[in-house]
Amino acid sequence: MFTDSVVLTRDLLCRWLASKPHLAPATMRAHASAARQFCRYMARIEPRTWIPDPSLYPARVPQFRPHLFTTAEVRDLLAAAGRLPSSKNWALGPQAFCTLLLVLYATGLRIGEALRLRFSDVDMDERTLFIGGTKFFKSRWVPFSASLAQHLHTYLAARTVPCCGPDDHSLRCCQYVSFDAQRPKRTGLTRSGSRSRTETKPP
Repeated sequence: MFTDSVVLTRDLLCRWLASKPHLAPATMRAHASAARQFCRYMARIEPRTWIPDPSLYPARVPQFRPHLFTTAEVRDLLAAAGRLPSSKNWALGPQAFCTLLLVLYATGLRIGEALRLRFSDVDMDERTLFIGGTKFFKSRWVPFSASLAQHLHTYLAARTVPCCGPDDHSLRCCQYVSFDAQRPKRTGLTRSGSRSRTETKPP
C-alpha cells in the first residue's frame, strides 16, 4: 500500500522548513516539532523515514531585551516621577511613583510584589520587607538600605488613608490615595510611566 509513497528524508524536511523564512523562530520550532511527531508516526509504516533530532530545531531567540539603567537614568526617572501632576484622587501621586521606583531599583522586587506591599510587611527596625506567597508560593524577607528606609519612613508618614481591611493599612506604593483606597489598574501605571519616560528624553 505504501510502496510508492514518498520517503521523508532529511533533505526533504530541511527544504520544507527552508521554504518558510518569513516565520518567527518560535513558529519554526513549532513546525519542526510537529514534523518530528509526524515522522515518528510515519517511521512505523516506512522504516526509511528520517526522524529529525530536536537539537536541529531553530535556535530560540529571546523576545525580551533587558535594559540596564545607569545611575543617571535612574535619577532622571525619579526627577520625572516627582514632576507628575497630583489630583484629588491621587494626592501622593509623585511621591508614590518615586517610592515605587526606589523600591524596585533598590530591592529587585517584581512589580506585582511591590504593588502588594502592606504596612505590616515593612519592618523599619530590621530594614526588611516581607514578600509573602509570591511565585511558586514561596515567601521571603528582602533587606533594604538605610537610605531607602529614610525615604520609606517619609512616605509612610504621608500615607494616612486606611486600607479596606479593618486592622491594617495599605502600603501599595502606586495606590490611589482616596477614601475607598482602590488599587489602580496596570494601564494607569503604564500611562504614567510612559509619560515619565517621555519627560526624561533629551530635547
